[in-house]
Amino acid sequence: MLSHFLRLFHKLLCHSRESGNPGLDPRLKHSGMTLILFLLFSVPLSAETLRREEIIPLEVSQTNLREICSTYSATGKKVIWEGVRDVRPTKELGMQTRKKGKEVIVFVPDRPLEKIMDDAFRNLFQTCGVKNQQRASEETSKISVEIVEFQLTGEKKLVTEKQKGMSRLAYLITRGPMETRLEIEVEASEKEIRKTGTKRFQAITERLLVDTLREVPKQVFADLK
Repeated sequence: MLSHFLRLFHKLLCHSRESGNPGLDPRLKHSGMTLILFLLFSVPLSAETLRREEIIPLEVSQTNLREICSTYSATGKKVIWEGVRDVRPTKELGMQTRKKGKEVIVFVPDRPLEKIMDDAFRNLFQTCGVKNQQRASEETSKISVEIVEFQLTGEKKLVTEKQKGMSRLAYLITRGPMETRLEIEVEASEKEIRKTGTKRFQAITERLLVDTLREVPKQVFADLK
């Protein structure tokens, strides 16, 4: 396409000179403007092709929840669950570079991460025996969560690929006049995951989510009444 415009522009320019016309041929003006517009708009479009999105389904299985609760049961404890808020500056799950950095894949969840985590926490409470109360009392803790960080990054080379990820949640716990903010960080592990590409990224993201929930009974349930 670009070579076609250049040949046409050169042909009209030569014709204008041979005819002795001191002014520019109208067709030359039109072709020149078309060429300029083509160059202006073709660069951003080509740059956009280096970045694309892939949707990642993300959820926690009941098997994982039962495994977590088998070690840290909280039967009979009560909580007032106030939900999850995503305070990250960007809402992607992470990204992966391919083709030696020439292509960037941005991974996004199939629904908002705060909704995914809210459902996961509710299911975790239920599976571990924690009762979600509707009315507050001095002995009942109110808990809400802020997603401060939850992201994976990865680099895919010719043969190998590496991913790393980190989650950081802030637990806001209120009981009576006392308020506590507890931040817990969890790092993802890619050991024993033999999948590749997008499936590998999804598997590590799911592991990060499960490992994040695994810290809740250890560090949060102990304070519940």
